[in-house]
Amino acid sequence: MRCQKLKLAVTYIGDIFVGALAYTDDLILTAPSANALWKMLAICDAYASEYFMNFNAQESKCMIVLPSSRRMLAPLLRKSAFKIGGKRMEIVFLLSSWAYYM
Repeated sequence: MRCQKLKLAVTYIGDIFVGALAYTDDLILTAPSANALWKMLAICDAYASEYFMNFNAQESKCMIVLPSSRRMLAPLLRKSAFKIGGKRMEIVFLLSSWAYYM
């Protein structure tokens, strides 16, 4: 796996890797940090270039889940640029106390 070769912090539920979930033409990336997500998006861009694919940034969203205790990070993260295919994705926030249980 490319993520393991890059020593990228990825998301697991138990022993199951859930950093990239795919169904038909949809892809969900889960990452424990903004830095890990940027790296995963770079891997997707490299893969797309290699295999002549395109990711549509206009149909893509970046959902950031923050626990109540970290809400102060929302303005800083809102300014972050998460890009796919060189184009910025829309950022959507979920500010909820249930994020502690994820």
